[in-house]
Amino acid sequence: MASSLQILTNIDKRGLVKSFGSGEEALKRGNAKGTAIIYPNHTISFEIYPTGTINEWSTILRFNTNEENCVKHGDRSPLLHFHANTLNLCIKYGKDGAGEFNYGIEKVPTALTKFQWSKIDLVVQNQGAKDESVIVVFINGQFAVEQSLGFRSWVKPEGTVHEVWASENFYPPAPGVIRNLAVYTPLVGRTVAIYANTAKSFLFVHESHVDQWRTNVTPADVSQCTLDGIKFKVVDAGGGYVALWNLATKRFLRITDNGTVDCTVVSADAVYNNPGWVCEKFSITETPLIKGLYTLYVPTVDQSLTVDLVSYNTHGIKGQYKHYWQNELFSIHVVA
Repeated sequence: MASSLQILTNIDKRGLVKSFGSGEEALKRGNAKGTAIIYPNHTISFEIYPTGTINEWSTILRFNTNEENCVKHGDRSPLLHFHANTLNLCIKYGKDGAGEFNYGIEKVPTALTKFQWSKIDLVVQNQGAKDESVIVVFINGQFAVEQSLGFRSWVKPEGTVHEVWASENFYPPAPGVIRNLAVYTPLVGRTVAIYANTAKSFLFVHESHVDQWRTNVTPADVSQCTLDGIKFKVVDAGGGYVALWNLATKRFLRITDNGTVDCTVVSADAVYNNPGWVCEKFSITETPLIKGLYTLYVPTVDQSLTVDLVSYNTHGIKGQYKHYWQNELFSIHVVA
């Protein structure tokens, strides 16, 4: 049996990645891992090595918007745990007024194996027509189960900061070790704004010219800007890469091999289907040293997008991210 959803499988290069590190770590009570922004569509991915069971709930991961246990929307969003004396995953979401009676997947049919690594992918997709979330579980790349929540799991469409725990304070940790915990936000089909971290401005396209929309603004100002020039639709460019189609000019962003940043000719539809275009294929990758910031890199010409802090000109620079190249760090903001 397969999932009925069209799952984005190659999400590492075509979406935002919030990584919590690749090292192995024993699950322990009250282990705060940091925060992640959760959008309506996302994937929580990790590997787990169970070493046993206990005679009560044992938790693996908890995502929360506050310090409550389970009584509000945003609590347990989600909570992943094992039931007593089993290695079958249970995935719960809190809802206003539900109390301990949470929603989600009570028992994933496929049990994990003790003393063996298993890769878990929890894919959450919002079904717009019904405004509810569907959750799908994959174990070692194989479809395990699909369940509609009957309501939306997400708190805000523009994303909400969640605390991440491995594991939580309310129940004992599952005996075992995890690694490669990450949250992926698929971008293909979404509309984003691109914020230059050091220039404090948004990337802006006027006709075929690429510039900055104001300076000394904050990422939150994106909600006040009605200009389509700062908005890009993320399009599948093949091979795990994306193209960025500007809503105002109907042109694709590109970096040429000499570092010029400009746009293609007008493309009436946001469809990347010109085999001769290679300067428009971007890899959006989280930087290794600063979480939450990304580079926009065109591997075919070995150029990264950067912003000059003196002239505020946008251009390319040879190579991918180096820790002293602060001007090529951007945050990506989903606006539609």
